[in-house]
Amino acid sequence: MPHLIIDYSSNLEPHADFNELFESVQGYIEQSSLFPLTGLRCRAFASDHHHITSGDSQYAYVHVNFRIGAGRTVEQLKQSGEAINRLLLDWLEPVNTRGQIICALSFEITQIDSGLSWKHNPVRAHMARH
Repeated sequence: MPHLIIDYSSNLEPHADFNELFESVQGYIEQSSLFPLTGLRCRAFASDHHHITSGDSQYAYVHVNFRIGAGRTVEQLKQSGEAINRLLLDWLEPVNTRGQIICALSFEITQIDSGLSWKHNPVRAHMARH
């Protein structure tokens, strides 16, 4: 953990660089020291079938879920949420100001109950050796 999972309308695809966003999130994770970099997973899935507001194709959406393991205070979660939300807004700002498409954003943090989560991550051991 953490996992950044993005659901977005496919009409956003030509207007937004998800790799740029993933690199920004990685930078935040590295400097924050609240989350293990070795657990970071970022992914985005386009929805080909969507209806936004009036159905006008100029409208797009991005829904971001930041899934994390337990162990942080509410204040730490709020600070992290504000920081990541700022990254998301900065990433979308050029999309919305160009005027070709208008994109709505929703973002949430989901904390996973450690008693209901199973993991196997050989990446940590591999990174430690290299």
